[in-house]
Amino acid sequence: MTADAQTTDSWLKRYLASGKHWPIMLVVLFVTQASIVIGTAIVASGPGAKPIDAGYYAKSLDWDSEHAERLRADELGWTITTEISEPVGVPPQRVVRVRLLDREGAPVEHAVIRMKCYHRAYSTDAAELVLVPTTDGAYEASVVVRNMGLWDFHFVVRANGEDAVIHELVEIGG
Repeated sequence: MTADAQTTDSWLKRYLASGKHWPIMLVVLFVTQASIVIGTAIVASGPGAKPIDAGYYAKSLDWDSEHAERLRADELGWTITTEISEPVGVPPQRVVRVRLLDREGAPVEHAVIRMKCYHRAYSTDAAELVLVPTTDGAYEASVVVRNMGLWDFHFVVRANGEDAVIHELVEIGG
């Protein structure tokens, strides 16, 4: 072993034995942990991040009434079938066509259907529309669909003096 190596080796041993390296280790660990937290925050708030839903507190307070409206749709036997057309134009518009059916499978006529729909990853980009009745007992509206994938559809239905809420999860492909 050379004299320089012995000097370095003995200096390092003395330094480690003194315990003076612990403050530096703590600073390194703190900087590493802070970097991980900041990096996570940047990724979590970046493009494609799902934001906190606006009005989430009011929604939680209204959960009982909304749940009762969802149960009401089941009691009435109302179901909705959803069809999505192929995209047309720029930005890509699609026609959302729904059929509101009663317990026997007959169309429920003269209903007012409000719809809110959004892609699961982009809930702040929601479309809220009133569906227009067609001649064959269906209801439809045109919606801009920029993203393929899972979409949440919330229908608020008023027909025959009854109110109900129906939720559908629809996969929209290219």
